[in-house]
Amino acid sequence: MFSDIIFRKYPQLIFICFTLCLISFSAQAINYKNYKQIRNQVELFDITVEKENIKITVANEKEKKYETINKNDISKN
Repeated sequence: MFSDIIFRKYPQLIFICFTLCLISFSAQAINYKNYKQIRNQVELFDITVEKENIKITVANEKEKKYETINKNDISKN
């Protein structure tokens, strides 16, 4: 009832509300698309600690590359 009075007095509010809803939904869709792209590029890490050696294995799912980094290599960098 209250909204009927407002929309009769200011009919452009319907257009403004509709436009804001469309902008909001499209922004959410863009964010979700970016989230999915970033999630597909995430690398997997496996950290193994041996006696005096730390071994980190980095696996890139997309390119199927596996790289192992030893403790000595980390301390040099």
